[in-house]
Amino acid sequence: MAKADCSELSKALTDLAMATAAEHNLKTIDEVVFEMQKDLPDIRRESLVAAINEATTGQAQEVDAVTKLLYDLRQEARGDARTRNKIDELAVYLEKGTLPPKAKARKEAPDVIKELREIRDGLRKQLNKSAPAQKERLKKSIAELEKRIETGDIMPKVKAKALPQNKEIERLQYNRDMLRHKIQQEIHNLKPKSIWEHIATPFNTARSLITSIDLSAMFRQGGFITFGNPARAAKAVGPMLKAFASQRKTAQINNDILNRDNAPLYAKSGLYLAPVEGTMKLSEREEAFMTSLAEKIPGVAASGRAYTTYLNKLRADSFDTMVATLGKNGEVTIEEAEAIAKFINVATGRGSLGGFEKSAVALNTIFFAPKYAASRFQLLGGAITQPIKAVAGQNKRAHRLIVKEYAKYLIGMSLVYALAKMAGGDVEDDPRSSDFGKIRIGNTRIDPLSGLSQTTVLLSRLASGETKSVRGVRKIRGDVPYGAPDTSDFVKKFFRYKLSPMFGTAANVLTGESAVGEEVTPGTTLRDLTIPLSVREVYESIQEQGVPKGTALSMLAILGMGLQTYGKHIDTMTEVELQLELDKNTYKRRYKRKDGEVMQAGDPKKGREDYVKNLKKQLKKKQK
Repeated sequence: MAKADCSELSKALTDLAMATAAEHNLKTIDEVVFEMQKDLPDIRRESLVAAINEATTGQAQEVDAVTKLLYDLRQEARGDARTRNKIDELAVYLEKGTLPPKAKARKEAPDVIKELREIRDGLRKQLNKSAPAQKERLKKSIAELEKRIETGDIMPKVKAKALPQNKEIERLQYNRDMLRHKIQQEIHNLKPKSIWEHIATPFNTARSLITSIDLSAMFRQGGFITFGNPARAAKAVGPMLKAFASQRKTAQINNDILNRDNAPLYAKSGLYLAPVEGTMKLSEREEAFMTSLAEKIPGVAASGRAYTTYLNKLRADSFDTMVATLGKNGEVTIEEAEAIAKFINVATGRGSLGGFEKSAVALNTIFFAPKYAASRFQLLGGAITQPIKAVAGQNKRAHRLIVKEYAKYLIGMSLVYALAKMAGGDVEDDPRSSDFGKIRIGNTRIDPLSGLSQTTVLLSRLASGETKSVRGVRKIRGDVPYGAPDTSDFVKKFFRYKLSPMFGTAANVLTGESAVGEEVTPGTTLRDLTIPLSVREVYESIQEQGVPKGTALSMLAILGMGLQTYGKHIDTMTEVELQLELDKNTYKRRYKRKDGEVMQAGDPKKGREDYVKNLKKQLKKKQK
């Protein structure tokens, strides 16, 4: 036996403490100390703890090697038996589909022990952050990396796929996440508005005003899917009209969407469904209605409800249909679901801003609809990349299905153009022209391409280095005629068109003219900030085409097609109309442009030189 190294006093105190605890049925050291102090007033807790540790440590050291070996073997045997019994027990519960009863809660430690453990844990954290600990971790990491280099194990580890879960568990997880999201909403609503939100409110309200009083989601944001799947789009028209008329119906329709069987998969795959409660963070709303102030304006609020409901219904229906088409019994992999969701988001104007995603609210204040603009580039890019992915990439099934959606859109647009030509319209097919894809009926231009026209024209001009106008084709790169716009001018003009109403108006005031060369006046400034685009397009169309035809064309504008009406043809204008048109397209005072050129009264505005020349010729004929 090893020699005991604890004192007789420690043994005596330990024995006395054990006897006292047994006699009075005491369970904590504090209770034992309190009882012992009745006979030994000088006894302290710290002294008793030290004595017990000294005595029991000595006992442990007195155990010889043979006894210790037998003790270890006995503990191993007991652990083996306990583990095997637990395995058998858990297997029975798993087979029955039930859960074992909850284990009894551990007895709570005394406050003194808790305090000591907190001190211990704090010291461990400090030690873990100390310089020696950091050095040790870095050395270990370096050794592991060196070993991977030596063995050639340099490729990233493939993450193990999560085990498939049943529908009931997914629904419970989805409900939990929805409740968490609502709590986060309420917390966000209680917070005071940031300085940026106060600044952004009037900017975003102006945009909501000029994009309201219409049902534009149908052919603008939803145009790609609407033309490719008219039957699917038609099912969303009724809910859109109901949402326009009633806030209660809006909530009901969108709640039905969020309670569909695929709703958990919507959330997991990243399908964007805009909130309708009006209490979410601005970054989670549709771009056209990223303001809470506009909700208080009746016409704007109704337009926002219709806009959001149509797109939510179209997105959810598209996702359900594509998933059902792709998988047996609606079963698809999470990767396939993510590919489908990403395509639907982009097709309906919810593009990705990449590294600028966190700045979405700020960008939406400066630009008209940055996510929508990004989606048009991404949608065109998908027309090139999707067929490649369908042949060689991962998730081939999903990408083949997306390629079919592009094919449906092309078929739908072919039908639209065929009907337009039958109605006497003309279509520009040169992508270098600003009229590319537009249907010309008299002096009115109808754009059914849902924002793809402007993007296609810009990319075509940049790729070819040429532009096409009524004057023919000319270069914008290399040998550019003096005073004519070059590549940078077209890029700047594209982004200027994308400015939000407030920033666009500020740019107009600073330059003295709008992006299309119109002179800036107090009247035009007020119009650009308050009158909805749909109202302007309807007014101009009826003026140009007359009431019957103008009303029919106006319906297309209300549903989201671009509609532009130019002045009467020069040959049909009266002398007075020619003079008014000249006044509109020439400067009324001395005007210094950014390029340094000074324009005199009567000089044509930038880009209107040929038009003004023809107007003057025609006016002279009339005067003769």
